[in-house]
Amino acid sequence: MEIRCLIVDDDEMSRISLEKLATKIPDVLVIGSCTNAKQALDILNDDYVDVLLLDIQMPGLSGLDLVKSVQYL
Repeated sequence: MEIRCLIVDDDEMSRISLEKLATKIPDVLVIGSCTNAKQALDILNDDYVDVLLLDIQMPGLSGLDLVKSVQYL
């Protein structure tokens, strides 16, 4: 079973580290990597994600605001 993962972090070093770690886990597919919540919303509107690795404190829309704005039926 494939686990689809999206990484959202404004810190480049953290984002790259998470990508490297996630790709080492069997059955995890990193479908995208974003620098802000707006980019993540664009991906989430077009694609299915099982796991969201999300920075909480980001400029503009915070990670918590992103979670509140995402609704799956």
